[in-house]
Amino acid sequence: MRFYAAIMEKNPKNCSLAFFTPTSFCVDVQNKISESFNNVIDPTRYIPMVEMLETIRRRTMVRIKMRKTKTDNHLGKLPSKIVEMIEMEREKLNFCKVVPRSFRDQKKSS
Repeated sequence: MRFYAAIMEKNPKNCSLAFFTPTSFCVDVQNKISESFNNVIDPTRYIPMVEMLETIRRRTMVRIKMRKTKTDNHLGKLPSKIVEMIEMEREKLNFCKVVPRSFRDQKKSS
């Protein structure tokens, strides 16, 4: 019962997936936050709570360090995934055509 009371003291909307909107996403986390979380806790599900949380904390710290090392070694201004997305969009521009409107068309729409 203490755990429930402790959670309810905080704002449960900040820590529960039940309150996330279905449109919440970003390019970096396309596989949904719950799948990522389940992937991290899966090996630790069957150990006591404190050990489980400590294991999750350690794995998180390793992941943060790995990502920091990766970004420290990156020389470009933009992340490589973003550069790839821009290049894909740039290729699509080859099939676009600019069609200027005539002065008459502009007057009619006004």
